[in-house]
Amino acid sequence: MTPQQLREQHFERIFRGYDPDAVEAVLRAAAEAWQPLHDENQELRAKVAQLQDDYTKLKAVESTLYRTIQTAQQTSQEMLTQAESVSQRQLDSSRQEADKVLTEARKQAQLMLVEAENKARYLIEEAEKDLKSIERDCRAIDHYRDVLIAQVKTYAGDTLEKLRRFEQKKPTGSLAERVQALMEALPQQPAPRPAAPKPAPKSRRSDARGSDELSFFDQL
Repeated sequence: MTPQQLREQHFERIFRGYDPDAVEAVLRAAAEAWQPLHDENQELRAKVAQLQDDYTKLKAVESTLYRTIQTAQQTSQEMLTQAESVSQRQLDSSRQEADKVLTEARKQAQLMLVEAENKARYLIEEAEKDLKSIERDCRAIDHYRDVLIAQVKTYAGDTLEKLRRFEQKKPTGSLAERVQALMEALPQQPAPRPAAPKPAPKSRRSDARGSDELSFFDQL
């Protein structure tokens, strides 16, 4: 019952009942005393309703924030997982590419090494062949020199013998006649040249230099 209802409350008059004035005075006093409590109660009810409304709104905001946080966490986790997956794929691809490049480089290096070894072996073999050819040429030159010296010595000995015999004849006559006789006594043909030794076969490197470059024996 509100204070206003207390003020407006009426009682039926009966015989020998309460004093109406006294009853109304009590009701007025009770209404006056109840009025602040009623007002405070109304005010507290309004505050409770406001607080309840604020609480409902805060709960809605909290729920929205919670869902937003969950969505953000889920999105960040998905992005992190996707980034890790992409990073791993790129890393695997880079490793595969690096392994491929390294393998190809090793193959090229091995081929270059084999080619260099073959070329070095070929050059060594050709150099050995050239050295053997030069040694044969040197031996042939030494032999040719010895034969030529022997023939020169023989030719010189024959010439000296003929000169000695010519001097022993003591030719007479004019100087011109004596010179003519001397020329007739000396051999008219030069001593035969010894046969040049057969040169060693040319190596392929010598053939590669061209036909214009002749060996020592080709020029003889």
